[in-house]
Amino acid sequence: MSPQDRAPEGRLVDYYERELAYLRMMGKDFAEKYPEEARRLSLSGERCEDPHAERLIESVAFLTARIQRKLDDGYSKISESLLRMIYPQYLAPVPSMAIAQFVLDPNQGVLAKGHLIPRCAKLYAPPVDGVRCCFQTRYPVTLWQLAPSAASLDGPSQSPSAPPHRAVLKLELRCLENVLLNQLELTHLRFFLNGDRSVVHELYELVLNHLCHIEVRPLECDSAGPASSLAVDAVQPVGFEKQEDLLPYPDGAFDGYRLLQEYFALREKFLFFDLCKLNQVIHAGFTKGIAIEFFLDRPARAGLVVAADNFRLGCTPIINLFEADAEPFPLNHFKTEYEVVPNKREAHPREIYRIESVSLLQPDGKPSKPVQPFYAFKHTSEKTTQAVFWVVTRQRKFGEDGDAKEGDIAILSLSFVNLMLESVGTVGQVVDARTLSTNGNLPSKLPFGGERHLSEPRPHEPSDFQLDRAAPVARILALTKPTPTRRVPWQKDFQWRLISHLSLNHLSLGQGAGQDLRQLLELYEWAGDGTTRTQIDGILGMTVAPVVRRLEGLPWNGFCRGLQVTVNLDEDRFRGGSVYLFASILERVISQYASINSFTEFIARTNRRETPLKQWPPRIGQQQLL
Repeated sequence: MSPQDRAPEGRLVDYYERELAYLRMMGKDFAEKYPEEARRLSLSGERCEDPHAERLIESVAFLTARIQRKLDDGYSKISESLLRMIYPQYLAPVPSMAIAQFVLDPNQGVLAKGHLIPRCAKLYAPPVDGVRCCFQTRYPVTLWQLAPSAASLDGPSQSPSAPPHRAVLKLELRCLENVLLNQLELTHLRFFLNGDRSVVHELYELVLNHLCHIEVRPLECDSAGPASSLAVDAVQPVGFEKQEDLLPYPDGAFDGYRLLQEYFALREKFLFFDLCKLNQVIHAGFTKGIAIEFFLDRPARAGLVVAADNFRLGCTPIINLFEADAEPFPLNHFKTEYEVVPNKREAHPREIYRIESVSLLQPDGKPSKPVQPFYAFKHTSEKTTQAVFWVVTRQRKFGEDGDAKEGDIAILSLSFVNLMLESVGTVGQVVDARTLSTNGNLPSKLPFGGERHLSEPRPHEPSDFQLDRAAPVARILALTKPTPTRRVPWQKDFQWRLISHLSLNHLSLGQGAGQDLRQLLELYEWAGDGTTRTQIDGILGMTVAPVVRRLEGLPWNGFCRGLQVTVNLDEDRFRGGSVYLFASILERVISQYASINSFTEFIARTNRRETPLKQWPPRIGQQQLL
């Protein structure tokens, strides 16, 4: 049975019964019009008296049912091939994700430079169904012998030297025992906002959008003591740059779509911020720790309670992805497609995210021969029809809505063709494939994740993960529960809707007021949770107007034409979420639609505020102009 036949049987039965009823109806009409011929075929009504002819009719109904189902689903090789070349990420599942924290071992000597855990370090979870799920870190993490000890959100400061403000967020960080702050070569700190969603989303907007001044002083000094100042740009958002990606998009992919997919899949990935330039203010007087005051130009909502536990150090997003070799398989004359099996020896099968490389092992011991993908923008220098390329096909065993059933994964098959897309016989050689794989649905069974309070003494608390290298880490905690593996729904014309990304530009986004933007976001609704649809419906409208801005800071101080994009949002639709974070994602996405020698200027407004939520500086792609 081919992988295509493994699709849900319910639908195939429906098509089969429909085709069988049609053939019998046509047989009845044929018998009425041509009784002599019908008598020889034993066709006298809706059923055929000849069992051999009846079996033949049923066989034809089965074959035509498969053809009709494939036509109705729009599952063509053309659309899949287009997606594989321009948007290959949409053919792959969205693996399980979470936020992890590395807790530094306090029984260490002074780590003057901190300890760096690089990006893509591997984390292994405890066994589930006999399999250890493997995750990888997506942000580099520098561990410092420093921890938040107190935090508060107060009204305006009474200090006469304080700048105009309406609230102050105070954060204290204390060094671990036997460590002095001036011994550490501290340049910046990366904070993760942890805790109740309503609290951390409010903190995110206050720190990233309403900051007007920063003061830093030694922890041993009181609030009236001398303080050093930092510019507002010392606080930077995290998660928007290419080097901070969570999903491994191809280099040529549109980066704005990655941000959308990551936002709906794990929005906690963006709830980080960097406090930079600390080396400019820390001096010999800093010993026990550091006190930081964030002066805000907007008061917090009533009843907002902030604690030190809301600010975590040593955190990173993690994703269930790892490199693995597939089982080698020999080529023969009997098949043109070969199923790629990740690992036969594991109790629970892996799911292949994508194939990284393919090579042919020579039977005579010669070096393996690399094979290039057929659907690529660059082939090898071999331009003859004898060159061999590989083509991958992803078959799906799960339901039409994209939700995988227990143990169901996608199946990848390889075939080998020449430049004319004709099958190439390479009998006698063995295929070796390198893959990027996931553990399928297993991570959702991991028995951890959720709010963890480090202030509570838990010396014997087990670690949720094990690091693949030696490090001064006491334990690794999962601050959020691993998300379930999600897959693109493939019913009807969803493939062609994804391909319609190609037609989007600043005109198509502007002329539809906001409908086009909502339709764009709906393509990513499947990757999110239950609040995704509500947030998309929170887009009330969008307008686009031409503007001219002076390019300051350049020798010639010229002018540039661009587009001012204003989006109106319903703030009531973002309960349990952050309207500011959502607007920040939209700003990055829309900015990348700017054409050459132009820019976009994004403004977000809400129905609950008289003034704009924020007006971002003009931007060309990922680069701000002003």
